[in-house]
Amino acid sequence: MSRGFTLIEAVVGMAVLALIALGVAGIFKAGMQASNYTLRQTFVVSNARKALLGDGPRKGLVWDLRESEAVTSLSAGSVSATAPGSSTLSYALGNDALARTHSGVSKEVAKGVTGLGAAYFNFDDAGRVIESTTPASAMLATTEVVLSRRGQREYRFLSGARLRNHNP
Repeated sequence: MSRGFTLIEAVVGMAVLALIALGVAGIFKAGMQASNYTLRQTFVVSNARKALLGDGPRKGLVWDLRESEAVTSLSAGSVSATAPGSSTLSYALGNDALARTHSGVSKEVAKGVTGLGAAYFNFDDAGRVIESTTPASAMLATTEVVLSRRGQREYRFLSGARLRNHNP
């Protein structure tokens, strides 16, 4: 004679299955959170690289500053320089993105950029680095790019470049 499950056995079996399902759901949730975190980090690092170093054939802020003949202004939210060939070059923030304008043509360099800071420096007679008050005579420039995405945490990236427009 065949015998079926008792009510207690069925309830215990359902409880065990529920615990296993909760464990699997927890693993999936942790996996999704890790995936979202990785995507945010990739977005931030990728766009910081685009802003500072460029993306393939397109140059970024640091490369353009290195090649510039003269830095004409550095302020919060914008950087301007004279590019080789006496053309005008500038970077400015707008709509949570960093835009590069060269000879009147503007292109978006990186998305998610919410802040841009710049400073320029010289060496004093003793060889110490001092902040410069005149952009045209700056020997070193530092740039800070701040990125965030949809109200998430802010990430700051700092880079610098030695400029060619210094006084001998």
